[in-house]
Amino acid sequence: MNEAYNAILRCIDYLENQQKTGYYEATHQMQFPNIYSRSNDYDFHEGVVFQRAIICDALLDAQDTDFKINTKGLVQDIQLLINSKCADVAAGWRYFPTLQYLPPDADDLGQILQVLVRTHVDNISELVDEAIELIFTQGKYSDGSFETWIVDHNDQSDTNKFMLKAIETMWGKGPDVEVMANLLYALNMYNPKKYHSEIKEGCQFIIRSLVSPGYWNSTWYTDKFYATFVCSRLISIIFPSSDILNNVHAFIVSSQKQDGAWGNKEGNPLQTSLVLLSLMAIMLSGRTVKRTVIDKGIECLVSSQTEQGSWRGTPFIQMNTNRVDTLRGEGHPRIITYKSNTITSAFCLKALSQFYLNNIKL
Repeated sequence: MNEAYNAILRCIDYLENQQKTGYYEATHQMQFPNIYSRSNDYDFHEGVVFQRAIICDALLDAQDTDFKINTKGLVQDIQLLINSKCADVAAGWRYFPTLQYLPPDADDLGQILQVLVRTHVDNISELVDEAIELIFTQGKYSDGSFETWIVDHNDQSDTNKFMLKAIETMWGKGPDVEVMANLLYALNMYNPKKYHSEIKEGCQFIIRSLVSPGYWNSTWYTDKFYATFVCSRLISIIFPSSDILNNVHAFIVSSQKQDGAWGNKEGNPLQTSLVLLSLMAIMLSGRTVKRTVIDKGIECLVSSQTEQGSWRGTPFIQMNTNRVDTLRGEGHPRIITYKSNTITSAFCLKALSQFYLNNIKL
């Protein structure tokens, strides 16, 4: 426990120092075609909205465990999140705010909504309700799933037309279970009564999407453990008696490395923290989780922390730049990835904080 406590303190200090730089290390930088140019020009775009929300969420977990955080910095981050909301279209946040033909998406909405609810922002409904309505009136399918992209098909503006065309030619369509789980979890925090049927039906779709022997695949994230975390976290709350949580638990336990880590090859801190978060969610559903499994994972995290209080980044987000053709069965995926020491550290902090908070129950 002392080792986890000290690791949390070091990580809080690291993340708050990163906040002073505007989370420069965590910023996702990419080039995209300039569709307004007749030449083959590319423009440079940066995304840190989603990352800032993940970091705020992790710091709030530490605060819930009675660790002191810089509340002034947190308030500044929340205001920056609010200010990043799309001004040219009606719904939500873009991952790359300056990329006009990228639609707002349900993943950014879900991650930001969690932070807004946890910090009791006054005008949440003004910020999110229109986007949520568009998802369930224009993006929902009969099987309970829904689209990741948030667009108003009745909007005749040039910007909206460009976004719709880009979905067809670049971004691709269809539900993504990890995005669904992240938003549905946020909606259950925000207004579970109002969105009861959407949460239940979406959760049932996610349950049906489980891959044997006990995990979920991601569209937008590397490896399987991010999707497994957000899906198991949701199901543990909405359907805590579901047998699939037993399958997930068994798969996770069988996948642990000798040194306590999880992930491809030798394992890594990011995937290890995501698995630990999954196990603690499953535990809170009322199931028994072996303390030795979690303890080994925590020990692995603590031992791999750097002197700066961070953990080394490994690929987190993945984008298939050939997604549309791949969905059509034409061509092969062209995957590019994003990684960040800061984001890996945020998930490690979240896992350590929840371990510290719930340790007496393990």
